[in-house]
Amino acid sequence: MSFTDFHRESPQAPDAEKGVLSSCLLHPACLDMLAEQGMEQDAFYIPAHGELYIAMQRLRSTGKALDFITIAQHLRDHNKLDQIGGPAALNELFVFLPTAANLNYYRDIVLSKWIARRLIQTCQEFAGRGYEELNDIPALLEAFEQAALKVRHNQSEAIPAMKEVVMQTVGNINRLYERNGAIDGLTTGIRALDLLLDGLKNTNFYVIAARPSCGKTALTMNIAEHIAVDCGLPVGVFSAEMCRQQLVQRGLLGRARVNSANLRNGFLSDRDFPAISAAASKMAPAPLWIDDSSEPPIAQIRARARRWRKEKGIVAVFVDYLQLVRSPSKQGTFSREREVAEVSEGMKAMAKELEIPVIVAAQLNRESEKREGGRPRISDLRESGGIEQAADVVGLLWREEMHTQDEEAKAKVSGEALLDIVKHRNGPVGDVLLTFLKEFTTFTDRATAPTPQ
Repeated sequence: MSFTDFHRESPQAPDAEKGVLSSCLLHPACLDMLAEQGMEQDAFYIPAHGELYIAMQRLRSTGKALDFITIAQHLRDHNKLDQIGGPAALNELFVFLPTAANLNYYRDIVLSKWIARRLIQTCQEFAGRGYEELNDIPALLEAFEQAALKVRHNQSEAIPAMKEVVMQTVGNINRLYERNGAIDGLTTGIRALDLLLDGLKNTNFYVIAARPSCGKTALTMNIAEHIAVDCGLPVGVFSAEMCRQQLVQRGLLGRARVNSANLRNGFLSDRDFPAISAAASKMAPAPLWIDDSSEPPIAQIRARARRWRKEKGIVAVFVDYLQLVRSPSKQGTFSREREVAEVSEGMKAMAKELEIPVIVAAQLNRESEKREGGRPRISDLRESGGIEQAADVVGLLWREEMHTQDEEAKAKVSGEALLDIVKHRNGPVGDVLLTFLKEFTTFTDRATAPTPQ
């Protein structure tokens, strides 16, 4: 399928293209600005214009002067002079404009037409694939999302001047000074954790890792519920392991302080129902959105989070758990470590793009269980290289009772939990001491404050 199938011309602006080229001939320094802003040869619809643009960029990069003679000779040496229309066409561009004052205007026109052509091409490509790849629609949607993002993100962002950066930084310092000891980021509901991290910060990628059944989902959801229910701030959750009904049931029982085992066994008492009703009235209006798709692609998560950010104003994203998220390489022959690295990079990119914290649960491998005491290390992260590199903060959740065989010793540490902050890119690391109320699937503060290292 081609553009002509629709009997319509491709988006183009030949005169604006001439304006860009003529401006560069008048002031060769314009080429540097265009290169920095992501303008490529393909941005020009007229092939001759693209050839001339790339020829000027090559001469500029080698430090040679740009005039009629040098450009014509360069094109002649590469058998391109006749392709652009010969010396007459080149001379026309030298006199096409009297000044380069309107370069930015011409550039914007050319770039907008280029983006429109690329978008049309992408849509046509996937329209064709839609007829052929009916067996894997989720993968097709993921590929389309990535292709569309490439079109949108092709242009480079302008780099702010140092003055602007300094003024923003001074403003942040002043804001931190005036908060008078208050937590700067989003609170987690766990005071010791807030004190160590200073809250959850925008653009940061947080990882809460643990062995199965240690409570990583519970801790992650405790924090999400605190922000959405207690603080009333919009939150998005992606749960690849548990369905939304199970998560909400956990939240209701935990807030009502109703033993989940009693519900499973059918032994709820009459006094439990008012507590559950009160918890439901608190949770029902909470701005909490839960996507419980199984094995969601990272592109799907980013697309939905982007929409939630725009439409709902979410202030944080939670994902449970990282190794269940699909990467673009999952359909290929790449290693599992490569796949997890791509997902981790996608999570960090999402935090930066949406300017909100992204909190992700992750699973540890079995190495910690071979170690005396079972206390985990950052190297125990499954396929850990990419996770460790991308994350701003890594917390390893540990419950000693799960690794204690002696019943008397287990009873002494029953309910004790520890979140070991082993990586904190912009702050201290240390232990956050917690209490795990197993019957309510809830983590709370322990009396002791965090121990910075």
